[in-house]
Amino acid sequence: MATIADVAKLAGLSRATVSRVINNHPYVSDEKRDFYLYVI
Repeated sequence: MATIADVAKLAGLSRATVSRVINNHPYVSDEKRDFYLYVI
């Protein structure tokens, strides 16, 4: 199973960003969330 660190490294994102997207954090706009989920 992939970890947040694995996903972040492959997607070129920070671990914090991946965590925020996965956990639906309000700091991530809907537009960016959709893009990051596509990248992930």
